[in-house]
Amino acid sequence: MKKIIIIILSISLFWSCSSTKERTVIKGVQKPQIIYKTKKDYSQNVPIQMNKEKTKITGFPAPSDLKINGELQTPIPLNNNYLYDRRGISINTVFIKMTYKEYSKLKKIPSTNVLMNMIIEKNPMVELFYCPDLKQGVDVKTMNALIKNNFPECKKIENIK
Repeated sequence: MKKIIIIILSISLFWSCSSTKERTVIKGVQKPQIIYKTKKDYSQNVPIQMNKEKTKITGFPAPSDLKINGELQTPIPLNNNYLYDRRGISINTVFIKMTYKEYSKLKKIPSTNVLMNMIIEKNPMVELFYCPDLKQGVDVKTMNALIKNNFPECKKIENIK
């Protein structure tokens, strides 16, 4: 009987942790805040993750992941061609030929082989910064002030090719 209670409590704890994470994502607040710039305008293209060597895809969204409350989670444009990330950009992010709008309408997730053939450029990043958590959520004015002041308190990710 004690084993059953422990199992039930463990499952309950697991589900409560995952629902907390979903609430954080729904609010649009992620830690840290990511501001980035790409070589070209890929703001409408779906980002996917690759390994460090850019030889394998390590992560990609389900079509339903691209919308929250019916709104496409495209990056928010900032000053000087910077973008605020709402999807989980990293130094290993690449962009595919499909737009958020096109991809979000798919009934089935494309295979990694198909996604690999859709990559536009393997090294699209120019700059990437991890900035302090903005507890109030996305504030374009505050983010533009970070850009204007050369990203104080933000960590610049080095070794971008």
